[in-house]
Amino acid sequence: MVKRISLPGLAAPGGAKHFLALCVLALALGLVVAKFFYTPVWAVPIGGVGALYLLTRERAGSFRLGFCYAVGLFAPLFQFTQVSMGNPLGWVALTIFESLYLAVFAWLWAAVSGTAWVREHLLSGAAIFAFLFAGCEQLRSSWPLGGFAWARLAQSQIYSPLLPLASWLGSSGLTFVVALLGSLGALGLVSLLRLRLEKAVTALALAALLVLGPTFIELPTAAQAGILRVGAVQGSIPGKDPSQAFSREMLVTGQHVAGTRKLQGEVGAGGVDVVLWPENSADLDPRSYPQVAAVVTQASEDIKAPIVVGGVLYDDGASSRYNDMIVWNGADGAGEIYRKHHPVPFGEYVPWRGTLRKITKQVDRISTDMRAGSGSHTLTFTTRDGRKAKLAVGICFEVAYDNELRAGVHQGGQALYIPTNNASFVGSDESRQQLYMGRLQAVIHGRAVVQVSTTGISATISPDGQIRSLAKSGTQMAIVDDLPLRRDITIADRCGGLIDGFLTFGFVIVGLGFAFAVPILKKKTKSK
Repeated sequence: MVKRISLPGLAAPGGAKHFLALCVLALALGLVVAKFFYTPVWAVPIGGVGALYLLTRERAGSFRLGFCYAVGLFAPLFQFTQVSMGNPLGWVALTIFESLYLAVFAWLWAAVSGTAWVREHLLSGAAIFAFLFAGCEQLRSSWPLGGFAWARLAQSQIYSPLLPLASWLGSSGLTFVVALLGSLGALGLVSLLRLRLEKAVTALALAALLVLGPTFIELPTAAQAGILRVGAVQGSIPGKDPSQAFSREMLVTGQHVAGTRKLQGEVGAGGVDVVLWPENSADLDPRSYPQVAAVVTQASEDIKAPIVVGGVLYDDGASSRYNDMIVWNGADGAGEIYRKHHPVPFGEYVPWRGTLRKITKQVDRISTDMRAGSGSHTLTFTTRDGRKAKLAVGICFEVAYDNELRAGVHQGGQALYIPTNNASFVGSDESRQQLYMGRLQAVIHGRAVVQVSTTGISATISPDGQIRSLAKSGTQMAIVDDLPLRRDITIADRCGGLIDGFLTFGFVIVGLGFAFAVPILKKKTKSK
């Protein structure tokens, strides 16, 4: 039995051995949730967050318990960073840093749940838990340096009946509902075991309503601006370490040219409206290297369609670079470009390089920093029948960020295009995780998605999140699909920024309030 004491959110841990057992339990809980996070078994993450609700409620040491849970959750899901770097330094650092967010959340929830009002209003307490959890998640997904929006609770619900809510609430709002469902379920089960039947029935009935309600939300998939026939080319990269292929001139470009020829053979005279290549599909930028421009031009003219090609443009002094997707219009060459707006800190550029170099030379593994783009979030091109089609674009990790794709939709994007280069992550789960994120973004924005990778997984996805076509990892394959172009703006795109801001602001304000209040209450308790 854990003894309650008077300070908000604090309960005696019940001895060192008992608390150590709780830490092990929290770690194991996180590991179990990670195992089923990006899988069809959507109930496990809900159960996991419900268990976290109980484990940290009114408990001393909640910061450490939240940290242990987060390490168990994040370490397996972020393992792809170790594959990319070739050593565990970045993996460990990222896991620890992201885990601190959940540790602070757990401390804050323990403090809030220990107040007299929440003790008397447990159902409202479950909603407060969900609010704080979603606010914490949104904060870590946006700050600092743009945040890291991986392993968001919403991303685990692709096969869940809750998924349609994403079109209303976005990622952060869906996370709130998932956390609320978990906390209500946990509260209901505990109340049932304690024979508090009225409270149990109320909590479980509300949980059932949350599960059943979203099934009545319609997710429209019909075309509103015509059909776009796309050819998505997964060039595949040979060798045991595909990331090394980029140092072999024209190899990666050649693979995607070959894939485009296969595509041409499949579609025949019917053709396609556009050919979509992945991020970094030109190992040398065709705007800077005439020999690359020549082969891309020939491929575009042969298939009689623009090719959207991925290139990296270095500035004159080679002190920085830009990650671009370029519409290549046959002999006319480069047209519109999309320049990546959200480069990955420590993955594509190194902040505070001079200071960090004093700690580790690993910072120089990234020799040239990538700069953020400031242009449009869309690409426009002309279709076979003379229409103008516009795609909202998010390169690679940008698939995790609602706001990046939301900007493209508000600029007129009729479908989503996610070019990605997974060559550095071969052998990890990163590409499959991205596929789940792409499916979630389809629902959030009510748009069909083309997610095309150098090495796989590539897919086309309907606006309701269902996979239409799939190219598995390690294969050279071209996907041909007729995608519906849509104009409607979802509630999530109309209100998503407000929801994100409200949750983040609320978490910060409550956190600061309790950070100041708890020490004052401690002093008052000692003075009595």
